[in-house]
Amino acid sequence: MEPLCGIWAASITPLQADLSVDHEGLSRHVQWLFDNGCHGAVLLGTTGEANSFTVSERVELMVRIADSGLPLNRIVAGTGCTALPDTIELTSRAHTLGFRAVLLLPPFYYKDVTDDGLYEGFQRMMDGVGAEGLRVLLYHFPRMAGVGYSLELISRLHAFYPDQVIGIKDSTGDAEHLVQLCTEFPDLRIFTGTEKLLQLCLDSGGAGCISASVNVTSRLCRSFYDSLSGPSERVIDPEEIELISRFRAALEVVPFVAGIKYLISQCVDRAEWNTTRPPLKELDSEQISTLQAHLSDLPTLPNFDVY
Repeated sequence: MEPLCGIWAASITPLQADLSVDHEGLSRHVQWLFDNGCHGAVLLGTTGEANSFTVSERVELMVRIADSGLPLNRIVAGTGCTALPDTIELTSRAHTLGFRAVLLLPPFYYKDVTDDGLYEGFQRMMDGVGAEGLRVLLYHFPRMAGVGYSLELISRLHAFYPDQVIGIKDSTGDAEHLVQLCTEFPDLRIFTGTEKLLQLCLDSGGAGCISASVNVTSRLCRSFYDSLSGPSERVIDPEEIELISRFRAALEVVPFVAGIKYLISQCVDRAEWNTTRPPLKELDSEQISTLQAHLSDLPTLPNFDVY
C-alpha cells in the first residue's frame, strides 16, 4: 500500500433536522470528495463534530460507511475520547472494519497532565485493542483540546510503537512547529491542518494536509499538491498559492464548522445539512452576510461547479 499522503478532507458530518446523522448523505459526500481530488477523507474529527456524538453513534457511522462500499483504505476515523474504554472500543472497531488508520486525540478533559500519564493511556489503549496491524495518526490540536503531544512524547510513542504510530496531524497552524515536526520525525507522515502551510509542509518533508476547508477547495488544493509532488519538474503557479490563502482566509471569518456546513448545504440544496449539534450553532444572518462578503471578491469555490 502506498504511504499515507496527499490532500485529505476533514469531512463534515451531515445531519438530519432531528440532529441524527444522515448516513446516506455522508457516504455521498465522501464519494464526492474523492471525485473532486481528495486522496482521502477523515471522519469524526473536529470538523465532523465527533465529540458531540455518543460512542454508539460513532460506531454506527463507521459501520454504515464500511457497508457503503467506499474504499476504506482512503478513510481515516477519529477515535480519541476522554474515557479510555471508549477510545479502545472505537479504535478496535475502526481497525476491525478496515479503516486506513485512526486519528487519535489525547484524553482531553484534564489539563496539565504529564507525558507519563498520556503515554500510559496510549499503552493501555494499544493493549486493549490488541491490533498488531493498527495504524495511528496522532492528532495534535492543543488550542482546541487543551492537551497535546509534546515532541518528547511523540518520540517515545514512535520508538515503542514504530509500526503503529505512523504520523501526526498538526493543527497548530504554527509554521515553526510544523517544520520542527518534519525535521525531527522524518519517518512519520506529517500533515498540516491548513492548506496555507501545504507548500512549507511538503518542502520540509511532510506528507500533505488534512483540512476542513478542503471540503470546498479540494480541486484547487489537489492541483497545487500535484504541482509540488509530481514526477516532473515543479511548476508552481503563484495564482494557485494566492487563491488557496484567500479562500482559507475568507472561510476563517466565521465559525469554521458552521461555515463549511452552511456552504455545502447551499450547494446541495439540503437546508438540514446546515444543522450542527449543540453547543455549535448554525451561522446567523449577520455571519452569513460576513462570509458572503468575504467570498464575493473570489471565484466560485473550486468544488462547487459540480456536486
